[in-house]
Amino acid sequence: MKLSGIAGICAAGLSLGLLASCSDDGFRSDGDGSTGSGTTGSGTTGSGGSSASGVGGATTASSGPTASGVGGAASGSGGATGAGGGSGGEGAICPSDPNLVAVALQTDGWIGCDPEVATDNPAGLQGAFYAYGDGTSCTPPANPCTGAGCCISGATIVGDPGTYWGCGLGFELNASGGDASVKQAYSGGLQCFDIALSGSSGGNEVRIAYTQAASTTGLVAPYVEIAPVAGSWSGTVCFADVACPAWAMAGQCAADAQYDLQIQIVGGDAAGAFDLCLSSLVPMGDLGGLTDLGQFCGIVGEPSEHTLAGAYRIQNNIFAAGTGTQCITAKAGGGAAGLSVDSGTLSGGDAPVAYPSIVYGWHYGEWTTGSTLPKVVSTIVNAPSAVQFTVGSGRYNAAYDLWVHPQANPATPAGGLEIMIWLNHGDVQPLGTQAGSVMLEGATWNVWQGSGPGGWGYVAYVINGQTSWTGDLRPFVVDAVNRDGAANDTWNLLSIQFGFEIWNSSPGFAVTSFTAAVN
Repeated sequence: MKLSGIAGICAAGLSLGLLASCSDDGFRSDGDGSTGSGTTGSGTTGSGGSSASGVGGATTASSGPTASGVGGAASGSGGATGAGGGSGGEGAICPSDPNLVAVALQTDGWIGCDPEVATDNPAGLQGAFYAYGDGTSCTPPANPCTGAGCCISGATIVGDPGTYWGCGLGFELNASGGDASVKQAYSGGLQCFDIALSGSSGGNEVRIAYTQAASTTGLVAPYVEIAPVAGSWSGTVCFADVACPAWAMAGQCAADAQYDLQIQIVGGDAAGAFDLCLSSLVPMGDLGGLTDLGQFCGIVGEPSEHTLAGAYRIQNNIFAAGTGTQCITAKAGGGAAGLSVDSGTLSGGDAPVAYPSIVYGWHYGEWTTGSTLPKVVSTIVNAPSAVQFTVGSGRYNAAYDLWVHPQANPATPAGGLEIMIWLNHGDVQPLGTQAGSVMLEGATWNVWQGSGPGGWGYVAYVINGQTSWTGDLRPFVVDAVNRDGAANDTWNLLSIQFGFEIWNSSPGFAVTSFTAAVN
C-alpha cells in the first residue's frame, strides 16, 4: 500500500469498490458514464526539480490542458483539481532516511535530490509526492507532505460514483524532474513498500495501485484493497500483489510496469469525513511476509465476499446462506496469498457450507490477473505449488480444488472435471466411491471418483495429517483426466485453488502462505 501527495488531478472516478483510471495519476471506476471535464492541477518546480504531472492532463501540472473525463463502458468522470509538484535541483538538501515521508517533509515532497544525479536516488526512486481529487470531496493541498506526514482530508458524499469518486495521493517512482518532467517506468531493484497509515478513511475502503503508464487515460490501474482505516494500519505491498479488476476491458489493464504508487479513498457510495496520513513509506526488497488486507464477511455475490491480490483471489465463499455467519481476513505479500477464518457459526448437514479459499486463475467466469491460465492440459510442463496451513476442529477438509473444462472460459463448471487433493480432513469423506490408490509426488494417495452436484466429473486424491505441501500439480491433472470418462488432454486447466471445505465453521483455519504457477 502507499500514500503520498504533491501534484495532479484525477480525471476518473472510483466506485462500487472499483478503482478508477485517470489521465496521469488516477484510477477508474466501473459503471456507465459520459465524458467529463475538469481543470488542470497546478504546481511549482524548484530549480532543476519536478513539475509533477496534473492527473487528467497530458502534460505537466504547471501548464497542462483541461482534464477530460474518461467515458464509455466504464464510468466516465470529470476532471478534478489537483496539486502541483515538489522541488529539487542543485543546492537542494539530500536527507538520508529510509522513510521517504521523513525525507519528503524536508524537501517539499521531492525524492531524489538533484534530478541530474542518479546516485542520490534512494532505491533508484526519483519523483514527487502529489494529491488529487474529484473536485468536490477534497481540496488537494499544494504540498500534502507537512506536519505529521503526507496527508489528504475531506469528506466523501453519496452520488454518481463517476463524479464523486473521492480523493487520493500518489508518488512518482521515476520522474526526470525539471520544468518538463517526464515519467518513466521504474527500473530499480525495489519490489515492495513497507507502509504505515494513520487517521481515518471515513469508513471508506482504501485502494492502493501501481500505475502502468506515464499517462493512464482510458486505462485501469491494477490495485489491492484494504478495509477502511480507523486509527492506524501498516503493511507491505509489493508489485506482485496488485491485480487488475475483473471488469477491466481487454487492453485496459496490465501489471507489467510501475510508474506511480497511489492510494485512493473511495467516494460515491457512502458519506464520510476522512483525514488520512502516510506516516511511513520505506522501500523494500521482495518480502515473504503477508500483509493484512482486511476482513471479509459476505456471502457469494456480495462485494464484501472477496478481494484480489496479484494473481490471487481471496474469498470467503459461503455458498449456503442462512446457516450462520463467517468472517475471514485476507492476506498477501511477496507474490503469495493467505487467509484466516476469524469467526464462524456456519453449520450444515452432509454437504459443506463454505470453501474459504485462495484462487489462482478462474472462478465462475471471473479471472485473476497475472495467472498463466487457462492452459490446455497437453501443453502443461509443470504446475508448481506450495502451501502452509493450520486447521481448526469439526467437519472439514483442507484441500486443493482444480478445475478442468473443455471450454476456455465457461460461466460455470458444469460439463467439466473437478480435481481435489485432500491434505487434511476431519470426520468427512469425498464424493463417490474409493477407486484404489496411486503414487504421485512421492506419496500414496487414496483415490475417490464420482459426480459433482452441478453436473461435472469428480476425482479426489486423499491423504491426512498434513499442514504443508510442496510439489507439482501436473501429475494429478494428468492422472485425473485419464480416469474420467469424458475428459481428455485437449481440455483446459482453468483454476488452482486451496482452502477449507467447512461443514461446521470455527476459528483456527488459516492459510499461512499459498503460491501457484502453471508453465
